Amino acid sequence: MITGTLKSQVDKIWDTFWSGGISNPISVIEQFTYLLFMRQLDERQANNDFQRSLGVDPTTADIFDEDHQRLRWRNLMEISDGTARRKVIVEKVFPFLRTLGGSGFAQHMSNASFGIENPATLISVMKQVNDLKFANKDIAGDLYEYMLSKLTTSGTNGQFRTPSHIIDLMVELMRPSPTHRVIDPAFMRKSALSRELALTVT
Repeated sequence: MITGTLKSQVDKIWDTFWSGGISNPISVIEQFTYLLFMRQLDERQANNDFQRSLGVDPTTADIFDEDHQRLRWRNLMEISDGTARRKVIVEKVFPFLRTLGGSGFAQHMSNASFGIENPATLISVMKQVNDLKFANKDIAGDLYEYMLSKLTTSGTNGQFRTPSHIIDLMVELMRPSPTHRVIDPAFMRKSALSRELALTVT
């Protein structure tokens, strides 16, 4: 579980979403995830750029080619006008994201929508996400565990995470094989990104 400064930063981001009109915890996690993903894509590209500067061939494929440099997180952060920044994200970044990772990823992103309507909220949240410092790669899991824990205090939302030991028990009892189909009506109601998040965490 995250503690200290990072926990305070996440709480502040959460409060900014709420004050900006995004009060559903699932929506907060969803929009938070989009922004983190956009930042991580830029960091991956930056690592490739750094390797090239050292005369080393990158170990991973580039994310942003020459025609898409303006869609990188760092360049979005340079757009000071919130309305203009949101326009680029909605009209350029999200369509670009749907082209990544093959048809499977595109399918999961097909219904994804950018829900931060307020320009001031967008500027504030992105700045705070940009300031997040991750001590190690595993902190992302702890970050989502902490955000998901907020669902249990969300009052009437009625959406809760299944504890890992219960998941293990269900799998053990059902013993699913690659040929089986698993249908969870509650799971199906979530947005595409929420489904992807649930699979990642569980």
